Formats: sequence, C-alpha cells, structure tokens
Amino acid sequence: MGVYSKCAVFLVSAAVSIAPTAARAQRRPQQQQRPPLSANEQQAAQRFDRGVQLAREGDWTSAVAEFEAAYALSGNVEILFNVAAAHENANHYVEAAEALAQYRARATAASVGRRATELDAAAARIESRIGRLIVALDAPGLEVAVDSRTFTADQARAGIRVSAGDRRVVLRAPRFVSREQRVTVAGGEARTISEPLTRTQSGIMVECNVRGARILVDGRELGRTPIESALVVDEGRHTVRVVSDGYTSYETVVEAVEGGATVRAQLSWLDEIPSAIAGRLLIRTNEPGGFATIARRRIPMDGSYALPPGTHRLRVELPGFVPTERDVTTVAGESLQVDVLLRPTAAYRLSYDQHARLLRSLWVGTGIPGFSLLATTGVAAIVLLVRNRTNDEEITRVGQQIDACGRTACSNSLELIAQRNRLVQQSSDEYTALWITGITGFIGLGLSIASISFFAVAPPLDRFTRAPNFRVGVGPGAVSTTLTF
Repeated sequence: MGVYSKCAVFLVSAAVSIAPTAARAQRRPQQQQRPPLSANEQQAAQRFDRGVQLAREGDWTSAVAEFEAAYALSGNVEILFNVAAAHENANHYVEAAEALAQYRARATAASVGRRATELDAAAARIESRIGRLIVALDAPGLEVAVDSRTFTADQARAGIRVSAGDRRVVLRAPRFVSREQRVTVAGGEARTISEPLTRTQSGIMVECNVRGARILVDGRELGRTPIESALVVDEGRHTVRVVSDGYTSYETVVEAVEGGATVRAQLSWLDEIPSAIAGRLLIRTNEPGGFATIARRRIPMDGSYALPPGTHRLRVELPGFVPTERDVTTVAGESLQVDVLLRPTAAYRLSYDQHARLLRSLWVGTGIPGFSLLATTGVAAIVLLVRNRTNDEEITRVGQQIDACGRTACSNSLELIAQRNRLVQQSSDEYTALWITGITGFIGLGLSIASISFFAVAPPLDRFTRAPNFRVGVGPGAVSTTLTF
C-alpha cells in the first residue's frame, strides 16, 4: 500500500487544483459569482473524477486513460502528477518517468518547488525500476516494437528505456523474417539482443543449354545444371554466374523477391578449346552415311573434333532412319567411342523390302530361263556341230565313191548322187539350226548376265534383322574404313 498511499497524495493534490472552483462557488454564492465551466472543462472534471474512482478500485491502466483524457481536455499541468502516479502503479515506469519530466518542465516553479521532495522521491523510485534494452542488429530498415511502442533502429542501438519486467519485443525489417520474443529486464540493467534475424527466403531458377555447368550465386557454388527446383537464397539482389570448362561464361544480377527469379543462361563453345580440357568423340553406326550434331552443330564422327568436357546431347541422323539421341559425357584429354544403332522408319523399311524382293524376283525370273537357254543351246550347238562334222565327212566319202564310179561306169552312180544330195541338204538344215541355236544362246546369255547383275545389286533381305556391324560412318570429316561382304 506504500505506493498506493503515495499516489493518493498525488490524486488529492491534483484534485485540489482541478475543479474546486465550482465547489467553493456553491458554498459562497453570495460572495463571488464565477463564470460557468466550459464544455471541455466539465468533461475534463468528469474524466478526472472517473480516474480517481478507478484508481481507488485498483484499475490503474483505465485510470491512466482517464487522467490523460482529462489533461488533454483541460491542459491542467497538475494532472500530469496523477498521470505519473497511475503509470507507476500500473508498472509503466518509463511512462511514469516521462510524465514526471513533463510535469517538471511545464509546471510553475512554485508548484515544482512545493513538491520537490515528492518529485525527487518518486523519480528515484521510478528510475530504479527502469532498465535499458539494446538491439545490436545490422538489418537495413530495422523496426523494434517493445510492448505497444515502436522505435527506429538508431534508437534501438542507442538503448531503449523499458519498464522492469517481462517485455514483449517484436523485430521487423524488410526481407527478414519478423521475430517476437519475451525479454525480462531488471531495473538498472541493460539487456542486449544480438541474435541476427533470419532473412526471408526466395528462389532462383537457372536454365542452361549446357548440362553439368556450375551455378555460382554470389561466388558460392549452389548446384549444377540441369536443376529440378529453384535454388534457395536469401531474398534480395544476387550475382549469378554459370560456368563450364570449354564454354564461355554467363553472368547476371537478379532481384530474388517473393516469387523468385529466373536465369536463362546460354553458353557457347570456345573458339579454341585447349587440348588439356578437350574431349573427343568417335561415333560408329550400323549404317553408312549418317551425320552427327551436338547443340545444333554438326561434328565429324571420326573423333578428330575437340569438344568441351561434360555431358552433351548427341543426335545422329540418316535419311530414311529414325534420328537417335543420347547423352554422352566427354572427359578432358580422353576419347570416347559411341556405337549408335540406327533403325529405319516404317516407310523406308517397307520401300526397302519391296525393292529387295523386286530385284530378287528379277534375279530369279531372268536367271532360270537365261541359264536354262544357255545350257540347252550349248548342248544343242555341240550336238549340231558334231553331227555337221560327221555329215561333212559322209558327204566327202560319197563324193569319192561317185568319182570312182564315174571312172569305172558303175551301175549305182545315180543312187550315190542322190545320197550325196540328201547329205548336203541335211548339212544345210543343220547349219540353219546351228544359227538358230546361236541366236537363242545369245538371248540366254543376255538373260544370264541380267540375272547376275540383279544378283549383284539386290540388297540383303536380312539387313535390318541380323546383328548390326558397327563402323565409322561416312560423314563430315569421317570416311568408312570397314568393308562388309
């Protein structure tokens, strides 16, 4: 009750100075007639009386509100004495000290002198229950709220006067996560808050045309391309750099806030890749004539081209075949061999099979009659030649008999002449047959040659079903060195 009794003195002191005029006027109406109270003065008196009643009931917080309202309406400096007392009893020691300071500054010297002892005692008592709260944080735009009062960063760094007890402190700063904490401060003590605020997080999504490129954010490597999700960074401005050996580098500055930021990096091959970091790629295919590209750039298939080390998307194409893509990883200073199986498109395979079957049909269709005619006419020619020779010998023999008969005048000379004529006619017929056999033989020979040609150019039917034979295909800078029979 010591504090309360002291406050009661304040209340009485103020009450004497606020509205006794009307009371005295009611007791001595005959002696003096004072002007009536204004509306503000009447309301101030009511507020003051209500504050006194609340103070007697122990509701000091409500009493503070009423006294401050009465002071605002009346401007009576004496009420500040009551405001300070109510704040002290409500444990608002800083506010009580401020009210006393205002009273000392605004009251008359006579009033301050009359209450000097009380003021000094109250000030000492209140100051002993005030501590200091120092916020030693380096956060741009920092704002500190202690209970219901807000302070700037400079004020917080210099030290905030707070009432002793458990204080609610809220720290806020742009791009930092707000933090609320309870701090217990004793009278005359200085408490320091130095735990840094956590920055609000954002994200940076990086897209790059090169796989395995290093992503550096503010000089620190956070990942390699491609990334599936955004890189988590503190909200704010960041320098993003994307680098990969054998490529030009990419650098930009982004503002990562709320929804984050997106970086689209395009790296190009160096004009001259040092041999120490260059990788090489030897590409073999099961079909000749294909060509290879990486990053839309055609490259030789014989391993003569220097590539940046890392993972590349290789594409091998050949007209009539399905393009094949795969990831290949070249290593600095090493050569990598890749076997690529090219598969025909449905349309090309159908056309190929039809062409192959047609040539085989022509091969068989010309070969059977051609070789048959050639064989038959060959045998026939041999037989005719043998018979013709025999016939010639017989004609010679009969002619000799006719000559001998003519010398001796034999009786069968006519019969011999007739026999020779038959033999001559038979020989003539056989020569005609021999010519016909020769012409037929030439036709058979032509068909046989055509059959051999069709056989030579007819593609194999099992081209796409047999085990593939990989070889360096014909392409820019690459020549096939493998012969397949």
